[in-house]
Amino acid sequence: MLWKQSSLRMLQFLSYGGTGDVYNTDHSYPIEDLLRGSIVFELGGLANNNDKRFFVEMFTLWYWLYKEQQGIEDEKLKHVLVFEDSTTSWKTAKKTTWSRKSSGRSGNTGPP
Repeated sequence: MLWKQSSLRMLQFLSYGGTGDVYNTDHSYPIEDLLRGSIVFELGGLANNNDKRFFVEMFTLWYWLYKEQQGIEDEKLKHVLVFEDSTTSWKTAKKTTWSRKSSGRSGNTGPP
């Protein structure tokens, strides 16, 4: 039962402030539309570095899963993801299993 209470608290947290504006919306964009041109996510409205790191990890995973599902088309470079302020977000973060897997390294801290 504790997992349920913990999950509900996290969902409530994601529904308030700048974080809530990002995740609790009626309007969304298909990833295909986002990848057609250049796009900038301004993360300044998010409350803290943990929220920013969560968004960056969530979007990166979403992108990776989308590309994996699409399969290999050719060897041409299609997209470049740049996270300008990621060093600030990563300084206080613990290395997660997913980010260790995605970088191909283990036991290191900081961005991949």
